[in-house]
Amino acid sequence: MRGMGRGDIPPYRFKNMSEWGEAYTRLSLNENFISPPDRVIKAGYRAVNSINRYPEIDGYSLRKKISSHLGLTSDMVFLSGGSILLIYTLLYAFADSTGEVIGPKVSFAAYPPAVMASGARYMVFDNEGTWGMDVEAILQLVNEKTQVILLCSPNNPTGAIMTRNELIKLLSNIPSDVIVVLDEAYYEYVENENYHYDSHKLIATYPNLVILRTFSKAYSLAGARIGYGIAVPKIWEIAGNFQPIYILNRVALAMAYEVYGDKKHLDKVRKLTRKGREYLIEHLARLGFEIAGKPEANFLMVKPTCGKDASTLRKELRENKILVNETSMYGIPGWLRITVGAEKENEYLIETLAKLCAL
Repeated sequence: MRGMGRGDIPPYRFKNMSEWGEAYTRLSLNENFISPPDRVIKAGYRAVNSINRYPEIDGYSLRKKISSHLGLTSDMVFLSGGSILLIYTLLYAFADSTGEVIGPKVSFAAYPPAVMASGARYMVFDNEGTWGMDVEAILQLVNEKTQVILLCSPNNPTGAIMTRNELIKLLSNIPSDVIVVLDEAYYEYVENENYHYDSHKLIATYPNLVILRTFSKAYSLAGARIGYGIAVPKIWEIAGNFQPIYILNRVALAMAYEVYGDKKHLDKVRKLTRKGREYLIEHLARLGFEIAGKPEANFLMVKPTCGKDASTLRKELRENKILVNETSMYGIPGWLRITVGAEKENEYLIETLAKLCAL
């Protein structure tokens, strides 16, 4: 197996997992602080009654619902165990030791190990300071060895988006055989008219485009581990050979089916997340923190300027039962990534930071 046992593959792991208990304010994993609707929970319980039976082999019912909602055919939708598994599956299918994969320096920490596991060379474009997807920087790296380009919008850990025009500019200026994987894990949070909301429709013009979305974030199903990709059927005919059957369980499929397209839930999530994000931006700025760019998702990347570095503050927050991320794993040390929490969680964070920064 390619990449198996290679010591040079950087791990995508989290330390102190034993501390992820209810006693901690968890602002480290970009989880949705809003639970799914009761009917979604009930759908999961109903699925348990048939847990002795295998689920649909390809999740056809959910694929049909997603494709109908988006105006696509069901064979353009592919289900998997969240965006991470889709990324690995696509890279195993379309990248190898003869080629290169282009991706951002500051972005999702799962990209580098996934690329290295495929055997391809990872070519990183510098987005430090711009925080998003720099089209010109990407185009400078494209050559005859380029097999896949990884994009993340909104970008994790910065929250910056790629605009629709930027996406089209990139797609229009690369070879048609280069696969472009657009990770839209935080798609439902964005409220910006320039965003690529219709990215799935661009596939008709750019069949090398693959869209990744998830139920882990705005849909409140992080624990169910389910996501989906959108692409031309040929992409999934190839990539599907690299994913085992029955990768998804009955409970995840049932809950995802029930919650998908729930406008009331998504409107609530966007409204409360926006309120919490604005609160954190205002009060963190008051405490002297630098905010990276214009975050459009359910998290912020911030730099402390109160005389304590990010690593120290992360440790001291943990001692106060608050978990946040320090961004070394994202390729840029010295910053904290903070998830927008519930109102009381956000207030407790600010109160604690004010004490730790002696302000």
